[in-house]
Amino acid sequence: MGFFDGADQGENAKTWCTVKAARPRAAPSADLRSIIIIIFICALCTKVKIDKNGRARKVYVKLRLPMKKDGIVDKKADTDSMQERVSRITAKLESMAVPMVEYEFSPEMYHKLFPNGKIDTPIGEVKMGENQYKKLETRDQGKRKRYLGAMYQTLKEPIVIIKQYKEKDKGKPSWLYTKSFISGNNRELVVSVVVNQYDDNNKKPIRVSVSTHPMEKEPVLNQIKKPYAIAYERP
Repeated sequence: MGFFDGADQGENAKTWCTVKAARPRAAPSADLRSIIIIIFICALCTKVKIDKNGRARKVYVKLRLPMKKDGIVDKKADTDSMQERVSRITAKLESMAVPMVEYEFSPEMYHKLFPNGKIDTPIGEVKMGENQYKKLETRDQGKRKRYLGAMYQTLKEPIVIIKQYKEKDKGKPSWLYTKSFISGNNRELVVSVVVNQYDDNNKKPIRVSVSTHPMEKEPVLNQIKKPYAIAYERP
C-alpha cells in the first residue's frame, strides 16, 4: 500500500503533504549569492559587437561607478536629476562664497602655503606643478599674482570637485577644484585643474595641480550636468 496502510492512508498522506509543504526553503548560501552577483556584473560589463567579417564578438566595458574616496558611493550623484544637481551646486556657489585672502606674492610665502610643493585636499594629496608659481607671476601681465591665496583656498577647501574626462587626455580623468569668492556684489569663480601624472616607474599616478585661474559659471555647471561628475561636494 506504500507508506501508509488501510483507511489511514488518505488522512496521513494529507498530513504528510501539509508538513512537507510547510517546511521553509533554505536561503541561498553566501557562495551562491556571490556567484549570482558576479554573473550579473559580468552581464553589465559585456556587450556584443559585430566585426567587419560579420562575426559576433564579446566586448568588455569598464563600469564607472559613482565612487567617492575610500569607496563611499556618491548617492547624490547616483540619484539626483541633472537639474537638481545644477540647482544645488549653483546655490552653494552663491551662499558659500568667501573673501579671497591676499597673501604677499613671494617664493617664501608660496613654499609656506605649499610645503614640499604639496597640499592636502578633501580627496587626497595634490602635488603642485613645477611652474605654478611662475604662471601666477607672468600670466595676464602679472594680474594673476592676486590668486595665490585663491589657489590655496580652492585646493584646501573647495565647494565642489568635478571629475571630468576629455578626449585630448585619451580618457584619463582630471579634476576641477571649484570655489567661489566674494567680489563686491558679485561672485568670482576660481578653478584649479588637477591631473594624473606618473612617477619615474610610470606605475603609480600622482595628482598634480597644473593650473589655477578664474572661470565663468556656465562651463562649470555644464560639467556638473554629466552623470557621476561630482567627486566631492562640500556639505
